[in-house]
Amino acid sequence: ALSSAASDVYKRQIMEAVMDRITIDTSIYEFTKEIKVRPTDKTIDAHCVYGLTTEYTFNEKGDFDEERHVLIEELFVPLKYRRQGIWRALLRAAVSDAKKRYPSMAIKLVVEPLSPEIDQDILVDFYESEGFSIEQADDVIIMSC
Repeated sequence: ALSSAASDVYKRQIMEAVMDRITIDTSIYEFTKEIKVRPTDKTIDAHCVYGLTTEYTFNEKGDFDEERHVLIEELFVPLKYRRQGIWRALLRAAVSDAKKRYPSMAIKLVVEPLSPEIDQDILVDFYESEGFSIEQADDVIIMSC
C-alpha cells in the first residue's frame, strides 16, 4: 500500500497528466456566448460549459439590482470515464479560464446531478473540495468560489 504522502504525489501526477489533455473551445462563443472545456481526445464525450449571466433582484424601492457572474452551466463525464480525474480537470480548467477572462466576477454553479448514478451530496462534497461553498440551499443548491 502507498503511504499518504506517496498517494498524494501519485494523485497530483495523475491530475497533471489529465490537465495536459484539456482543450478550451471558444468556437461556440460567438453564437451562444458560452465557452466549452473538453478533453483534447474527442472520443471522450465529456465537457464543462460556462458563460456569463446576469441575475436581477428587486430592491425595496421597486427598482432592480443586477449582478453579473460566471455560471458553470454543465459539467458532464460519461460513466465509463469517471474516477479518472477528468471531471476534476474539466472543472479546474473552466475555473482557471473564467478567472483569467473575468477576474472580478464570482463563479457560480448549480448542484444538479446529470445522471442517476450521482448523488447531490457527493457533488456538494466534490465542489467543496475544489474551493466552492454553498451560497443558497433551498430547493436548488447554488455554490460559488
